[in-house]
Amino acid sequence: MATFSKEILSGSVAGIPIALTSASTMIHQTTATAGVEDEVWLWGSNFSSVSASVNVTVTIGAVDATATTASVITLYNTAGLTPILPGIPLTPSGSSNTRLEVQATAGSPAGSNLVNVVGYVNRITP
Repeated sequence: MATFSKEILSGSVAGIPIALTSASTMIHQTTATAGVEDEVWLWGSNFSSVSASVNVTVTIGAVDATATTASVITLYNTAGLTPILPGIPLTPSGSSNTRLEVQATAGSPAGSNLVNVVGYVNRITP
C-alpha cells in the first residue's frame, strides 16, 4: 500500500514563500528513487502595487537534461494567490532527479522580488 506524506517544496526554507526574479529559480526537485512520485501544488502571488501583470514560466525536466516549458501563467497585481500547478505529478527521470523551476518573465515587477510562490508536495511512496 502506498504511503502519502506532505512535504515542503525543496526550494523553500521552512515553507516560506520563494521570491521570483527574471532568472530561473529552482522550486522543487524530486528524489531520484524509482517509484516515488511527488504531486506538486503551487500558487503564485504578484504583490506589486503597480498596475502590471507578470507572466510566470514553469519549466520541468531532469537535472542532467534540458528542461521543457510546461506552462506560462499570468499573475495579476494584488489578485492574491493564483494556482500555477494543481497537483501535477513529477517522478524521477531514470536515475536522475526531476527539477521544477519558475521564472518571472514579463511585466514591470519582473526581477524585483515582487512575485513569489508557495506550495507543497504530496510525496507518494510505494
